[in-house]
Amino acid sequence: MKNINYFLIVFITCIFLFFSCRGTESDLGNNITEIKISEVICNCFDANIKPISDKIISNVDINDPFSDNIVVISMDRNFSRLNNPPKKCFFGNIEIESIIDLTNITLEPEEFFNYEHFLKNFTQILELKLTANCKENVVRVIRQLEKIEGILAAEPNYLWEAKNF
Repeated sequence: MKNINYFLIVFITCIFLFFSCRGTESDLGNNITEIKISEVICNCFDANIKPISDKIISNVDINDPFSDNIVVISMDRNFSRLNNPPKKCFFGNIEIESIIDLTNITLEPEEFFNYEHFLKNFTQILELKLTANCKENVVRVIRQLEKIEGILAAEPNYLWEAKNF
């Protein structure tokens, strides 16, 4: 299997499709207790900020083809910060090796057609590289991330294989 680096494009598209098709945590009957920002070890965001979107609950299955140490998350728009990912402590006690901002932008504000509109609708996408290499850990971390206020969606880094037609 070859890990295709263009997963980001597919993921962004899927997020918007899933958002309109999948249920929220209350629709699914899950008893998920959200972790409030003020309960997180460090103060990465103002505790008065509230999410503006319903959470997207992952349908990940341990048998799906995905990386054994990477989780991709979408932040709620109110928690998205252009070129400024949250610190590791935002994610509680999850053991994270590194955080990569997949939406890092090098353009200057004047290079955008409508910079204010862009910032208002910006959704930050992050790659969390976990310290443990274990698919079960990835699923466990996704379930933990779904409980954190400010995280819109968490999914594994799916591996896709190009097939000859």
